[in-house]
This record gives sequence, C-alpha cells and structure tokens, in this order.
Amino acid sequence: MSDSVRTFRSLTALLPLLVVLAGCATAPTDKAQRAAAEAANDPFEPTNHAIFEFNQAADKAVLRPAAMAYREIPEDGRFAVRNFLNNMSEPLVAGNKLLQGKFDGFATSMTRFVMNTTMGFLGFADPAKKAGLERPIAGDFGATLANLGVSEGPYIVLPLFGPSNVRDAIGQGVDGFADPVGFQLTTVEGFGRTIVGGIDKREQTDEELTNLEKSSIDFYAQLRSVTRQYRRDQLFKAGIAGKPQAERGFYDDPASAESGAGGTASIPDYGNEPAPKPATPPRKR
Repeated sequence: MSDSVRTFRSLTALLPLLVVLAGCATAPTDKAQRAAAEAANDPFEPTNHAIFEFNQAADKAVLRPAAMAYREIPEDGRFAVRNFLNNMSEPLVAGNKLLQGKFDGFATSMTRFVMNTTMGFLGFADPAKKAGLERPIAGDFGATLANLGVSEGPYIVLPLFGPSNVRDAIGQGVDGFADPVGFQLTTVEGFGRTIVGGIDKREQTDEELTNLEKSSIDFYAQLRSVTRQYRRDQLFKAGIAGKPQAERGFYDDPASAESGAGGTASIPDYGNEPAPKPATPPRKR
C-alpha cells in the first residue's frame, strides 16, 4: 500500500473528530436553541447544518448528475458493479462479525466471499445469495462498537459522507483504515473504488431522497430523524441493540408536530446495502 493511501486513510479516521471539534466551537449560543438542539441530540447543529448545505450543493452540482449518467448503464451491468464492490468489502464484514461474536455471520460472510470470488467471476455475480446465503447486516465497526456498549453520541454530518453519529463516524474511519482488501489496492484503485461506490449508492437512492426532500417541511430535521431511526432499527435486527423507541411513525416528518401538517417520506440508504423500496425499511449490507 502506498504512502498516499496510508495518509488518506489516516485523514479519514481523523475526520469525525475534526468535525466534532469544529462543532464544539459553533454550538448554539442561544439558550432556547441550545436546548432544542440537545433534545434532538444535535448539539453541533450550526456546523452540521453548514456541512449539510455544502453536501446538498455538491450533490446537485456533481454527484446526482454523475449518478444519473451512471443509470444509463443497463441494470444488469449496475448489479454486477454493485456485487463486485460488495464482494470486496466482504472480508471487512466478516472481521466485524467476528469481533461482535456473531460467528454465524462471520461464517456466512467468509463463505460468500469464497463462493462469489471463485464461482461468481471475482464477485460480479452473487451465486452465494442464490444458494441462500444473504449478506449479514450491520457488518461495520460502528456496529461493533455498539455491540460493546458504546453509545451513539451526538448526531454529526460528515462532508460528502453525510449523516452519521460520533460512534458510527469513528467506525467508518476505522473500517476505511483497516479494510484488508484496501491494503492490496493502489492509490488510483482505492480512490476509484470509493468514487464508483458513492455514485452507485446515489443512483440507488435517487427516488427515495427526492421524495424525502419534497415531502419534508424541514429536510435537514427529517433526514436526521430517519437516519437515527433506521440505524437503531438495523442494530436491533442484527441482535446488537435493544428494541428502538418508537418516538414517532417511521415515515412521519418531525416538523409536522409543530406545524400541524403531516408528512411522509421514503427512507434513503446509508451504508453498504441495496436501495430499499419506499414501503419497507432498508437492509444493510
């Protein structure tokens, strides 16, 4: 692995801490605003909102146009790319499942990697899924930390990576640094993998994000709410966390409580899983 890749991975691991430190410097000064932000577990809302606006601008200028161009590739071709990228991350999923003590998940993930690499043309096909071996959910280091009892911490928004929390953002940095397949890639290959993966995920979630924004009174607050509820539900399904509290309907707009208006929205995808159907929660890969 080249020095530039090592440097990039180190910066990725430090990014969540830098965002939190920046947020501390710009937490709301007004007492009422601070109380509201803390109630939403978003004490760094000024910084988060600024990063959110930057991400929105970058999405409209670059990412969504790239995703729409990518959509011109036939669906089978996009599935093949997605399978290949997922297969590359399978050893990392297996490692996290082992650390979580989920030995069935570890065995499933390793079996999937061997089958898809050898029988699936380096992972472009997914014969393991056809054999009944579904990809384990919550196979990231953030979930591993949750399994150890680490709380999610404050809500944060990462530049380009989007909504997260301190625990999962640090986990994302650790995953990026410790990925065993990533160690075998050159600088160009590593960046290419990240860029193609981001474009693929953006293409999958275009309708969900568009509907979410159109139906939201406050898109920032709605995205924050959906992200948190989805992650807690995902960890519960993976047997890592207790049953999440149902503070509101899964699709309810959090701003509707104040305005008296109702709102519904589809759930966008976060993490390495396929885009969900609007009527059902997404699954994590």
